[in-house]
Amino acid sequence: IIAFLLCATLLFSLASTVCERKTYTGAWNYMSKMNEFYSLEENTLDYICVGSSHMYCTLNPLEVWNESGAAGFVLATQQQPLMASYHYIKEAFKTQSPKYVVLEGYMICGESNYDSAVLYDAIDPLKFSLNKIQMINNLVEYDKRPEYYFNILKYHTRWNTLSANEINLVFDEHIDTYKGFVALEGKHLGENLIPNYDTTKDIELSEFNKNILNNIYDLVTENNAQLILMFGPYNTESSILCEKIKAE
Repeated sequence: IIAFLLCATLLFSLASTVCERKTYTGAWNYMSKMNEFYSLEENTLDYICVGSSHMYCTLNPLEVWNESGAAGFVLATQQQPLMASYHYIKEAFKTQSPKYVVLEGYMICGESNYDSAVLYDAIDPLKFSLNKIQMINNLVEYDKRPEYYFNILKYHTRWNTLSANEINLVFDEHIDTYKGFVALEGKHLGENLIPNYDTTKDIELSEFNKNILNNIYDLVTENNAQLILMFGPYNTESSILCEKIKAE
């Protein structure tokens, strides 16, 4: 019975890995980022960064290292929910003792409900652990949680579209030497405007997000680190940036 259960567990895990959506390349290489993070020697980071794509497209740990010698890593995902940021910080503190935790503020005024693609991007790359289970419980509706605990329930229908190349990807090592940073190609031309806070309305932070921010602050301070709030570049045609900054 024990041998059967061990074999079943191994096969189930392998099938999940083969069928799951691979996020190894491009701007959405979240699995590569986490593989790299998990491979780091313990207690070697001076800072970590969390947040949305505005974080991983803005702060380049290699440039920071080159200019200051401070080692860091960006643990950001697209539209990363504030609750997910909390659990990424918690995951980082398992193996690292950073002096600073940098939170990008784009999602501070986000909602409590998120698209499933956003949730899978944030949840799938983490190793299975109590922290991951808590993250799923805090982000996903009760009846949908099994598909996040065991993502093969979500991805099993992909079996007939898998290519040999995708299967080979499972057995290759995928790491992100840019430490979580993504260099987007092309450029956006726009005016370099200074936000006018006098004519900007306030955005009321929800109690849900206020509580998460307090929990993030408590988690960071309990681990003897300092929380830094930053805002990456936004579309200058929108006033949402200065509205969010003013809300703080």
